[in-house]
Amino acid sequence: MPTTQLYLVRVIDSAHQSVVMSGITVAGDAREAARRICRARFGKWTGADRVETVTVSGLIEQFDFADVAPSEQD
Repeated sequence: MPTTQLYLVRVIDSAHQSVVMSGITVAGDAREAARRICRARFGKWTGADRVETVTVSGLIEQFDFADVAPSEQD
């Protein structure tokens, strides 16, 4: 049986040190959680360059925005 966790996901603009958007989702791993939140929003965020996930237990992982954001074909 696959395990899932609850994740807080933040899309970050590092240049302006701001959170562009955030959301909460359930996923099998941090990358999947980041992809789900990015896919759930339409459009692009100027300056968004990083996605950070945090589990309920406090584990933090970061990804480049381009690695988890939907492509033009999605």
